[in-house]
Amino acid sequence: MSSRLRSIYIEQMLIGVLARLRYSGVTDIDYVYVTRPDAFMFENTTFANTYARDMKTVLSKLAEKTGITVKKPDVIEVSETEAALQMSMINPNESYVIIDMGGGTTDIDIELTYTDYDDAIQRLKYSSSIKWAGNDLLSAMLKPEDSPIRKFLEHKVNIQSKDTNEKYYETLLTSVMKLQIRNGIRIVDELPTDPGAVSKVAEMFFESIYEYIFVKIKLLLQQAGFKSIDHLKNQKLNIVLQGNGFKLSDYFSHDTHPHPAINEGHYAHAVWDTVFADYFGSDEITLNVSYSENSKEHMIRDGAGGIADQMYSNKISSVLEHPKMLYPPNMFDKNMTDIPILVDYDKDGAIPRLNDSLSDKENLLPLLESLFPYTKKYWNNDIEKVAYLFINNRIGNLNFYDVNAMYLTGSGNGNDHWNFNSAMHQKLQGN
Repeated sequence: MSSRLRSIYIEQMLIGVLARLRYSGVTDIDYVYVTRPDAFMFENTTFANTYARDMKTVLSKLAEKTGITVKKPDVIEVSETEAALQMSMINPNESYVIIDMGGGTTDIDIELTYTDYDDAIQRLKYSSSIKWAGNDLLSAMLKPEDSPIRKFLEHKVNIQSKDTNEKYYETLLTSVMKLQIRNGIRIVDELPTDPGAVSKVAEMFFESIYEYIFVKIKLLLQQAGFKSIDHLKNQKLNIVLQGNGFKLSDYFSHDTHPHPAINEGHYAHAVWDTVFADYFGSDEITLNVSYSENSKEHMIRDGAGGIADQMYSNKISSVLEHPKMLYPPNMFDKNMTDIPILVDYDKDGAIPRLNDSLSDKENLLPLLESLFPYTKKYWNNDIEKVAYLFINNRIGNLNFYDVNAMYLTGSGNGNDHWNFNSAMHQKLQGN
């Protein structure tokens, strides 16, 4: 039903666009391009898989009715994160990370410009989309029954028990929370108890985002054969933050536990130093962290438009059908080697299985510590539970395609004893 509704929406939208073009005297257009959320790349669902097909079907029908000829019938699909990257690359000889965090997903695009050992320029690219975003942070603030934020909102909207409204309770609390945020009402300043724990949970969340990205960069360099970071062009990494999710850092910051400002590097420097502690030259890399207010219209017109022109010239309809997966060394049956590998993601292939030797916790933990070097400080006495998250899914799990994301969100089977999301929830339990 959702695909059908989407087709109706697309049709109504295109009717207006094509009618306006026809009224202006346009009878021929070269191609039509759309931006597509990167999250669709990893969704093996009818809704995700039929996006381009539905666009093509509706476009063909309406073009015929309006008398407009489209030279390229296949719709060109452009990655939204790639479009954002193109807008942000002021200097193409430098390296960039684009992090677009909304409510449901965080889309990440990495493009490193590297000088290899023969002084030749190499460009290393990796993209991903993870379901770890603003709504997950809000959930961590609202679900624990002892959370100061939850108690405050319950009092504010006069809801004392979820028993009478269980079906809609969490949704109602989340809606009230978002309303406060949009109206600029800082609940963290109004809490009757110490808000330090609330600010700490937000800190954990943003630290985890930077760890995810920097570990991916490290794996990307390792699979390309680089064992140091000092060959990064101009020794600079531009980190461009986008989306409303990052605004939550300032919102939950408090004098008792202040968050570093984004224009001062946010949590990037602390996490970077830990992830690359064993890499020569890491302390010489400048991290330039900024927040971009680029509008969706700007992204579609300027960023995606340029990419679509190139794709049309090269007769490419989509680069989103075969995203790359980055597997750590010696962890899954997909990669039994001593170095990370970057391979095409196969939606229809067998799901990854944990290597047999890693069913032993003593063998697994050193690997986990290398993948999560910064946030392991939050494991405390839960090391057994952290290991169980992976060992319990040793025969295979769809989320193993991106093990760094699974660590954050969980296995999805409902049997986790620990994941980073639950660790954030636990931080506010008992307050």
